[in-house]
This record gives sequence, structure tokens and C-alpha cells, in this order.
Amino acid sequence: MTAAAGGSAQRYARAAFEVATAKRDIKGWETDLDTLEGILSEPSVALALENPRLDGGRRIALVLSLLPPDFNQERANFVKLLVIGGRTSMISQVRGAFQALVDDAAGRIELDLVVASELSTDGRVSITRELSDKMGREVKVNVRVDPEIIGGLIIRRGDHVVDGSVRRRLAEMREELLAG
Repeated sequence: MTAAAGGSAQRYARAAFEVATAKRDIKGWETDLDTLEGILSEPSVALALENPRLDGGRRIALVLSLLPPDFNQERANFVKLLVIGGRTSMISQVRGAFQALVDDAAGRIELDLVVASELSTDGRVSITRELSDKMGREVKVNVRVDPEIIGGLIIRRGDHVVDGSVRRRLAEMREELLAG
């Protein structure tokens, strides 16, 4: 995703969040954005929306026809804005940015962890608790296993990375040996 696309996703997410907050309907927006992500991320739908022979009205009609009958009208208008702006392919980024705003408002933070081997339930709870204590906020942890890091862990939040992997330490030791 380009920086411009990321900025656009942030703007759409912020607008949705402001409306959701004003209407006190965060859960409804979360649910409907999940629904939209499922629909707009479907390869056949994405391909159809990229068809240059479809004008804006037909694109909107196509997307609206795929929404559940009880889909909220306010959020249907949001979908229309995405279609008109040619931003339907960014729905996953919009959804992620929206969730980040919800988490931030609730005092939660989401971290991605990379570990060398699968964590036990107790291990996951322990790491989550320790990170929550260190951050002073509730932490949601997404864990991904990558045996290539050998041991330790890598913590990511957005562009910020803390690499405590054995692989990194070994690489540093190698550089020191070659330099010295």
C-alpha cells in the first residue's frame, strides 16, 4: 500500500469512527465493516469493480445488491463514498485503521509478535500480561510463528519494531567478529 493509499484509508476510517462515536454505534460499524470487507475482498467482486465499462452508478448498484437486506443505511452511504472514490480495494486497510482507532479510544494497543515456536496458552497469557504491564494499557497480541528467528521474539506496532530474536543477536555477533 502506498503512503497516499494509507492516508486515504486513515481518512475514511476516521470519518467512519467519528460517525460511529457520535451515534454511539461502534459495534454496529465494526460488524458492518467486517461484512463489507468480506464482500469487497471477494476476488470476483473486486474484479467486477475494476471493470472500466462499469460507470459509477452501476458499481454502486452492484455493491448495494450484495449487501444484506438489513444493512444500515448510513453505512450503505459510506460504501457509496468508497465506490465513488475508487477506494473499494482499500477496505481491509480502512477496517484495520478503524479498529486501531477503536482500540486506541478504549485504551487498548495491538501488537504483532513473531516467535520461533508455537506458544502455549499460558505462555501467550504471560507475554500478554507482561506487555500490558510494560505499556500501561490493555494489549491485544497477534502471534505469528517463524522458526527462522531461532528463539526470542520480535514485537511490532505499526512501523516500530523491537527485535529480540536470536537470529538478530547472532547477526550482530557475526558483524562484531568480522569488524574486530
